[in-house]
Amino acid sequence: MATKPLTSVYPQPQHVEVRRGRFVPPKGPLAMKMSGGAPKWVKAAAGMAAREVGAAARRRVTVGTARKLPAYTVALGSAEATTALRGDRTMPAGTRDQGYEIEVKTDGLTVRGTGWAGLGLGLRTLLDCCDAGLRCARICDAPRFGIRSMLIHLSYNQWRHTPSKEIVYGFSDRLRFDKPVFDEVVALMARLRMNMVILDMGDAVRYRSHPEIAVKGALTTGQLRRLLDQCRGLGLEPIPKLNFATTHDAWLKEYGLMVGTPEYHDVCDDLIAELMDLFGGPRFFHIGMDEETIGHCRGIQIDHMILREGKAWLDAVERLDRSVRRCGARTWMWGDPLWPEREGEPPAIPKRILVSDWNYSKRTTFPTSKIIEQLGYDNIPAGANWTEDENALLLARFAAKHLDPKRTPGMMMTSWNPTVKSCRCNLLNAVSLAAGAFWNPNGPSTSPWPRDHYAGHWGWKKKP
Repeated sequence: MATKPLTSVYPQPQHVEVRRGRFVPPKGPLAMKMSGGAPKWVKAAAGMAAREVGAAARRRVTVGTARKLPAYTVALGSAEATTALRGDRTMPAGTRDQGYEIEVKTDGLTVRGTGWAGLGLGLRTLLDCCDAGLRCARICDAPRFGIRSMLIHLSYNQWRHTPSKEIVYGFSDRLRFDKPVFDEVVALMARLRMNMVILDMGDAVRYRSHPEIAVKGALTTGQLRRLLDQCRGLGLEPIPKLNFATTHDAWLKEYGLMVGTPEYHDVCDDLIAELMDLFGGPRFFHIGMDEETIGHCRGIQIDHMILREGKAWLDAVERLDRSVRRCGARTWMWGDPLWPEREGEPPAIPKRILVSDWNYSKRTTFPTSKIIEQLGYDNIPAGANWTEDENALLLARFAAKHLDPKRTPGMMMTSWNPTVKSCRCNLLNAVSLAAGAFWNPNGPSTSPWPRDHYAGHWGWKKKP
């Protein structure tokens, strides 16, 4: 349960000017007017803002469109917006349509965005103003990183091939996914202005092409589509992920023992194509491909040691990349194969592939991300609350200060917890820590949800 009010985790705006007075609703009907053509999630944000403003003002507020309003604008009361808000060329890459301005006066309020995304994000910040009693203020804000994402597991079968009573998060032949927990996590992501969710699919879906992969209780394709619509309705862009590394492919069942064969490649192609269709043509497809080394095989004590090294590993990456590009997306993968501590020269991964350099430590410098940038790759650094609550903020501050914004389109948060009730606090903790850090690295990053250090590690034994 939360130990602090939720207001403690709202991302801190870049500029806030608080003035005297509060919004006092004028007499007569209260109507919140909005520019026409808004996406569904922005309309939903406007509806929520209208309810909260109405509650704060103790009046009913309706939402409608007004043709005379500038683009990406909402106005209430006597407030007027005569010009559209424009993005600044100095804004980091990918953020130009996400800026917004809020002005609360005694007789009205306006929210202006530099794009629909900015208006939707501004309306969510207006909820924060409602919590503060609609004090008169002017807020000018934009995120530091264009992509603010979180990895959520629908499937958690990666490391072990057989069930184990000794391992908390070992292999399971049944789906480990609690829908109410998922609902709460994605709702908090949206509320705290994150905008992308990477869904680790694995064996959590009964694929039309390969239903034999699915665990018991797996989602139907219809159920998956509804989850994706739910994410989009919150303003979260859903991205599919399948980890094809041989150290993390327990979800592939018997096909994980056929690595390198024509049948294996056909299955990989089929699954990528089906998920691309189910996700409606996403921008990215995450293929995993991390930790495929002898050391990791021994460390996690997997049942079958199968490794690709050198040219065989690179050929696998290039095959997967071709499959993803054939479906119209950009390949995304983990960045550790490019770390300098790996033996030999860095593999010649195509520069068109997006990588995520993951580091979950409490350090203040992250040199591998700089090295990956110097090698010519676009990088979305990935943090976690797996062991350190401070990691997300430290990583975001380093990226904001030391990485090229043109090469760093965003940030990713992970928790490495299954989406189940026992891990609820860990997941909410991860979201709340990441949201503030990825929006404004100069602000605070706190969480009212305590992390269960014990539950946060898949390999620890059950509590006595």
